Amino acid sequence: MSCDHKLNNLHSMRFAKKLGAWAPHELNKSNKENRLQIASQHLDRHRVTRGHKQRFLYRIVTEDEKWCLYINMYQRKEWRVPTDTPKPRVKHDLHPKKTIVSVWWDLESMVHWQILERNVTFNKELYIPQVHRVKEAFRLKKPIDSCTSRQTPKPRTGGPFASTVFSGPCIDELSSLPLPIAPYDGRYLRQ
Repeated sequence: MSCDHKLNNLHSMRFAKKLGAWAPHELNKSNKENRLQIASQHLDRHRVTRGHKQRFLYRIVTEDEKWCLYINMYQRKEWRVPTDTPKPRVKHDLHPKKTIVSVWWDLESMVHWQILERNVTFNKELYIPQVHRVKEAFRLKKPIDSCTSRQTPKPRTGGPFASTVFSGPCIDELSSLPLPIAPYDGRYLRQ
């Protein structure tokens, strides 16, 4: 049986060649149970709270960092006569200049963003003042009654500050509540 014949048979059975997406890591049984328990806790807290804007899930503030290039590289097709060749594009350097952008957002919109200086390590000394700026931005955006409703900054899953920032006196200093975050498998994010 030739290779072409096998391919034709696979195509006739409506098979397609697909590549699986990379997942950060495989979740084991205890990871899945931990994930379910944390999600259930968040949902229970959401159901217990009353009032539309004071409900638990509406008060979560999330933060993430992203590497951004200084030069936006793009390539466009050109309309040409079939005999003409398109203008060649020069490939950019393998190690372009880039910086980190830190973005904070809630359910409705972006709350705060900051472009970090080059060669700066994202650590506790940088993170805590940023949380204070986010709280100030929230205070200006939405006046909050501190007794009934608190915005909840949520640390990301990893990084050097995830275990040190929200420990002991830091929680008192920030007057916020860190949320437990379970490990995730990237397959559940794409649908």
